[in-house]
Amino acid sequence: MSEIEIFMSQHWSTMVTVYIIGAAVTFVLTFVIFWMLERQSEKEEREKELFPEYYEEQETKQDRIMVKLTFFILSVLVAVIWIGVPFILAFIFIMSVIDDSGDKKQKEEKK
Repeated sequence: MSEIEIFMSQHWSTMVTVYIIGAAVTFVLTFVIFWMLERQSEKEEREKELFPEYYEEQETKQDRIMVKLTFFILSVLVAVIWIGVPFILAFIFIMSVIDDSGDKKQKEEKK
């Protein structure tokens, strides 16, 4: 057996525990972020009630339940893949930088 296999067989319970703790912390933090976004949405909803002429669509109760369910599902998904989330965010950031540089080149070409 190689050294990696020996290490993994001796410390598998520690690695599983660390993964579960990381997933739980990630789930809680992600859900808190989504909850804060929901609170912001509630503030906007109060503004819609005060100034209905500026807002065309009205959300139904079913829409709000779907948003909360989506937040929960995304939180679970992020908790399961929490090790890869920084890589996913880095990839998204790099792609947005590339996209922005392409937009700047197109604007310069049009001038």
